[in-house]
This record gives sequence, structure tokens and C-alpha cells, in this order.
Amino acid sequence: MVNSHRYKVSTGADNLKDALNELDRFVADPEGYRPPGERRPERALPILLNADTASQFLTWSRDEKKNSSKWVHEQKVYLAWWQEELGSVNLRELSIEQLLESLNGTKCRAPKIAVIKCLYSFLRKNGFRDSDGCVHRLAADDPAPAAPDSSLALAPTPWGARWLRQAHDQHPCPITH
Repeated sequence: MVNSHRYKVSTGADNLKDALNELDRFVADPEGYRPPGERRPERALPILLNADTASQFLTWSRDEKKNSSKWVHEQKVYLAWWQEELGSVNLRELSIEQLLESLNGTKCRAPKIAVIKCLYSFLRKNGFRDSDGCVHRLAADDPAPAAPDSSLALAPTPWGARWLRQAHDQHPCPITH
């Protein structure tokens, strides 16, 4: 009960920390509260590959995915490479063409592709938490990047997993985990 009124609301949270954050949002404005699945801002905030995003991703990779410390270190190296290559581009709007341009002439394309693919998966499923405690996720309905030509046509899956597999198959580089 809040303000002598009974509400029947689900936060949609799947862990205690997110549930408590949603409870705080609900108590602050019970009438205006919308669970995360129903909230869509007019324009979603940009998601940048910065130190905070990378740190949360690497923590998730180590603690949740249980990746080896060696692979987490390699992911950190490749994330730094992507960060240098992409600069401050909004990951919601990153095109495959931009990724291809970044990968041109580089060595070890496969682990770079694996890391950026895993990062996007993390951002879709878990999102990152900003300094205010808000979770920002990539949504399946975020604008899909357009393929630069028909040989790199996107699969109907979010983010173009087929393109990533194609790029990996065409330019293999051993990944050691």
C-alpha cells in the first residue's frame, strides 16, 4: 500500500538490486510508474563505449559469464581498441559499414568481432547502469544498421548476427579463452 491505496504492479526485475531500484521509482510516483518494459522515452539516450560501459561489461563477463581472467583481459584490450576506433559514436546508431571500416587492414578480426558482438548482447540483455542508477539497454526495436551491400545483408535477428558470423568466417583469427 502506498498513500492508503493498494496497487497491483510488477517491476519486471529479475534480481533484488533491480527490484529495489524499481520499488524506489514506484514509491516516488505510484500513479506515473511504468515498469521498464513499458517505458520508452521519446528519444532513447545514447549508449557510448566509455570506461563505465566497458567496466560493467568486463565485470559481467568475469562474474556472470565466468570467463577466464585471460579472456577478460583480452576483452579489455579489444574493447580499448574498439573505443579508440569508434570514438564517441552512439552504439545504438553504429552501422555495419562503420564496423567494417574499423576492421579493414587489422589483425585478429575474429576476437575483435567476438568482443563487440558480446558487448551488444550484454547491452541488449543486461544494459549498463548510469551514475543515477538507471539501466540503459539496447532494445530489439532500436533502429537496425543498414548493410552496406547485399553480400552483408542483415538477418532478422537484432544487430545482424549473420554479418558477424560472415565476417568471422572470412577472416579467422584464433581466439584463446
